[in-house]
Amino acid sequence: MININISSKFLPEKKYIIDIIFNEFLGLSYKINIRNCEHYEIILKNNNLIIIKDHFFKNYVKDEHYLSKENIPEGCKFIKKSTLIDNYIPIIFGKDQLNISQNRIISEIDIFSSSFFMLTRWEEYVNKKRDKYNRFPLVESFAYKNKFHDIPVVNEYVEILWKMLLYLGCKQERKSRNFNTILTHDIDFLLFSSRSILKTVGAELFIRKNISNAIYSFKSIIKGRVNKNLDIFNNFDHLMNLSEKYNLKSCFFFMSSSERNCGYSLKSKFIKSIIKEIIKRGHIIGFHPGYETYNNNKKWKKEYDLLSKSFIQKIKCGRQHFLKFDAPLTWQIWEDNKMEWESSLCFPEKEGFRCGTCYEFSTFNIKTRQKLKLIEKPLIVMDGHINNSKEKIENVVKIKNTVKKFNGNFVLLWHNSSFNIPIWKYGKEIYEEILKNLD
Repeated sequence: MININISSKFLPEKKYIIDIIFNEFLGLSYKINIRNCEHYEIILKNNNLIIIKDHFFKNYVKDEHYLSKENIPEGCKFIKKSTLIDNYIPIIFGKDQLNISQNRIISEIDIFSSSFFMLTRWEEYVNKKRDKYNRFPLVESFAYKNKFHDIPVVNEYVEILWKMLLYLGCKQERKSRNFNTILTHDIDFLLFSSRSILKTVGAELFIRKNISNAIYSFKSIIKGRVNKNLDIFNNFDHLMNLSEKYNLKSCFFFMSSSERNCGYSLKSKFIKSIIKEIIKRGHIIGFHPGYETYNNNKKWKKEYDLLSKSFIQKIKCGRQHFLKFDAPLTWQIWEDNKMEWESSLCFPEKEGFRCGTCYEFSTFNIKTRQKLKLIEKPLIVMDGHINNSKEKIENVVKIKNTVKKFNGNFVLLWHNSSFNIPIWKYGKEIYEEILKNLD
């Protein structure tokens, strides 16, 4: 048993992040003791000691006083390679200093506060900048500004701590993990709509001035109108076939809203046949709440109830439409509706690690100061990051290799509508190329 001494200041926050790191990520047995100590004291069974300096919470007196934009660091330094550190890793709170002796390690790197910062997304709560869709922009994030949005920094911190524990003689075995691919598909459109026909053909003619693509689009659309099996958005069999080919399961996240950007009705025979086939083949049905639900529990529940009536399979997972997320409100809505996991946390602009990790983790409400049962499985890459560029597959492979290094979850989003249209001319090739490179 590992004993961890902490002060009573910001106890819910400290207990949360210690449990995430020691229990959920490392799988180690530990006990928290409340003591009159300024820093985190980790005492091993052999009485060897790790002191993690508290460079953050010790600076604040009352609950929630840390929740201010002024408390986000202006910049960060990178840890230099040393005895226990293999990579150049960003320090969010603390200093680049490890004092190592035979029986004690003192870390000026505040692993706990830095991890809490990334996982809880409290920077998004205090920084009110938003894009045109009312989403927190990539360019406003601390990670992007300091050029580490493509580094799972929390995973790196966990590895540093694990090496400290091993160095001082920890005999516990850490949790065993395997690299895992989670394929997800947001179903924004079931079939190619009349509005989409005009938009697509018009864009090819008048914006890109590509007559051949316009003719290709028009012919493809007409075929789908005659036979739904030939519709350019009807790629459900293709997605399931590929998943099964690579021994994976697909998660299909369906909408129930008739609001913005939802192009289908749950009452149609066509969608009922698709749902039946998905369930029959052992894939997963999930929820894709509408554009206005991310901060509105009433609307969220109304759409969920409507969707649930159309499915035999219990719906316990999903993702917000447009990746809209409001920390911590969106998580609390999913928690209140007894969902098991969600996967909205990725920046729409670029692939990477918005939460600083490729592990699933229990979420935390920074306002109520409570750990939630809801699990976040951070989205890592989506089709919109690739922009129909074969060269960008290299970026995806690089990110995948990073996830694989930590035996994490490579969560991929690929829409059923990201095939067969001119702007996704190579969609099928790119998607299968990605799957081929996931072993």
